[in-house]
Amino acid sequence: MLIVKLFFSFEVPPNLTVPQEKSPLVTREGDTIELQCQVTGKPKPIILWSRADKEVAMPDGTMQMESYDGILRIVNVSREMTGTYRCQTSQYNGFNVKPREALVQLIVQYPPAVEPTFLEIRQGQGRSITMSCRVLRAYPTRVLTYEWRLGSKLLRTGQFDLQDSTEYTVSSLSRDSYGVYNCNIINEAGAGRCSFLVTGRPGGISVRRDAMDAAALGVVG
Repeated sequence: MLIVKLFFSFEVPPNLTVPQEKSPLVTREGDTIELQCQVTGKPKPIILWSRADKEVAMPDGTMQMESYDGILRIVNVSREMTGTYRCQTSQYNGFNVKPREALVQLIVQYPPAVEPTFLEIRQGQGRSITMSCRVLRAYPTRVLTYEWRLGSKLLRTGQFDLQDSTEYTVSSLSRDSYGVYNCNIINEAGAGRCSFLVTGRPGGISVRRDAMDAAALGVVG
């Protein structure tokens, strides 16, 4: 009796999907995140990742990155990485099959960037000073709040509406008014800080920006 064994090789065209909870993907600056495209097919194709904006490089500096499991892992994500990423199948099993692709949106939240980060103000007793802290950029921009402190003492709190800065005025300086004033501007991702070193000097006013002095005082954080 003759027994014939038949072997069949089935090929399944590739397919790409993005899990609903994975796009848009919201993270914070400095985190490690994973962008995910679920890939099926037999044999399973390699996935090529790139930016939807073809002029923008990938996080590693190249224009394209490979993945064997459909996952793109980014360590220490930065605000510049915000945008839309494309996952695409490579050439399928040596045949000229049209690539499948899907898009993943990445949103990176980061604390407010503010100015000035440090300012030294010299003014005599009895004089007035006004300090101003301005938001340059932040994400998310909504629900920006601020707090003014002299040392650990809370002076004032508030919330931004349409303005991009907050001010604090000391109408008449006294010995107790001198010290380090901090203005913390806060969003969901963290806080940016303006620091003002207020010191007394009779007979005039002197304003100086000096990051090295600020670092030595430990007032920039």
